[in-house]
Amino acid sequence: MKPTSPLRKAIEIVGSQNKLAKILGKRQSVIWAWLKRGTVSAEYVLKVEQATGGRVTRHELRPDLYPKEDQEESTTGTTESTTLH
Repeated sequence: MKPTSPLRKAIEIVGSQNKLAKILGKRQSVIWAWLKRGTVSAEYVLKVEQATGGRVTRHELRPDLYPKEDQEESTTGTTESTTLH
């Protein structure tokens, strides 16, 4: 079974491509193009994350722009470091 893409997961959460498009102020054809291309435009990543209530994260949508460390830092508001003793 093929894993669900983060964008498909976001579409399922909000209900449809049309609903996600309306939330983002775009046309459904833009959402379809993102699905076909396999990536969400950088300027909409945070909006998609917000539309899903954080159930689809910016890291899941665009790990090239939002590495895992950045995601953790932004959710906690601080940078956590570990020290080995």
